[in-house]
Amino acid sequence: LMWEGAGGRVVVRVLPLDAPARALAASPDGRYLLAGGDADRAVVWLNPRDQPTAVRLDHPGGVELAAFAPGSDRLATAGGGVVCVWDTPPTPDGGVRLDHPG
Repeated sequence: LMWEGAGGRVVVRVLPLDAPARALAASPDGRYLLAGGDADRAVVWLNPRDQPTAVRLDHPGGVELAAFAPGSDRLATAGGGVVCVWDTPPTPDGGVRLDHPG
């Protein structure tokens, strides 16, 4: 759940994750919400304020950091020595994996 800061009203309800979340990011345009953790994947909810649709993105080693580009046209997940960059709207096979040993 995400709440409005001032009144405490629930503004977004999303599906549960497979593991505790370590990273959370919202796109600047408000169209996407991303969460990731130890489950070797990130989950992106499209249209989180309306009828959320979840897309699971594989990320080996778990997700520790997540961010959207200022234009909301890309997102990145990082963790376990791997960075993945995805176009938006994301698709499970649409990412580029960059290994970063050490």
